[in-house]
Amino acid sequence: MLHIDPAMPATVLTLSRNKTVTTRVRETSLKEAVRFVMERLPRVERSRSLIRTPTHSLYFAEIEALYMQWHDKPTMPH
Repeated sequence: MLHIDPAMPATVLTLSRNKTVTTRVRETSLKEAVRFVMERLPRVERSRSLIRTPTHSLYFAEIEALYMQWHDKPTMPH
């Protein structure tokens, strides 16, 4: 994984089952976007989430890894 600045601006998107994209959060930091996906989205939506920054698009595996790294959580929230 590349070095990623937790303070960089980010937008949280989700992809629905019918292939529509919904913006869930805009103009937040990457760290807060990661927290939003892992702590506020229902479990079924987490795996269909995407975080966009000015330089990266992060998919669920990367979001989960950053959450574990930044929030020092031994297990994922339910």
